[in-house]
Amino acid sequence: MEASKIKEKTESLLIKDGVPVNKHLPVIEEISDLSFAPVANIRKRAVALSYVLARAFGAPNEMVLDSIKNNDLENIFSSKESEFISQLNPSKENKEQLQLGVEALWELAWVLGLIPKVNHSSLCGNNLVHLIPKPGEDPSEFLASDQMRSHESIYEEADLLFRVHWASREASLNGQPEPTGVPEYVIDQRHKAINWVCNGEEQWDEVDTST
Repeated sequence: MEASKIKEKTESLLIKDGVPVNKHLPVIEEISDLSFAPVANIRKRAVALSYVLARAFGAPNEMVLDSIKNNDLENIFSSKESEFISQLNPSKENKEQLQLGVEALWELAWVLGLIPKVNHSSLCGNNLVHLIPKPGEDPSEFLASDQMRSHESIYEEADLLFRVHWASREASLNGQPEPTGVPEYVIDQRHKAINWVCNGEEQWDEVDTST
């Protein structure tokens, strides 16, 4: 389906759900112009986020580093993630910032077909901890799987998050109630994840979520 048709479809859904729509927002790139990340890379990114989150929520530094070494995972992390994981005593601010990535991981869980849908009016599910390998678990089977959603469904999700993020950001800037009922960072993290999937060459630390 053409980008303009996807835009129309998304706007109709948002209006039905009572989410503000900016008719002047442009269409996103045509699906044919995108370079989707391979499923192997998406699975590595999910494991990387799982490990970073484990460390951010208090997993011992030594255990995380041992799991990375034992499973040959040294090259799956971004520069900022590697720096964080290597720190024996990261700051509270740094940990809290990286904890937000739980919502990006929830979005990737959807991309990989591990959950049936993402409700953008609620926080990630408690079952996320059981979906992606954590430090101390063998990630080989997870990394070897080729299961993921179609590029078409991911593309529609990218358009939806682009427009939902505008509404969420606009409300936040104007001191208004969030139209989705969740904090703006939730949509930002999910938008980041889906944009990274749609632009496979982009570095995780540099993903654009502008609206």
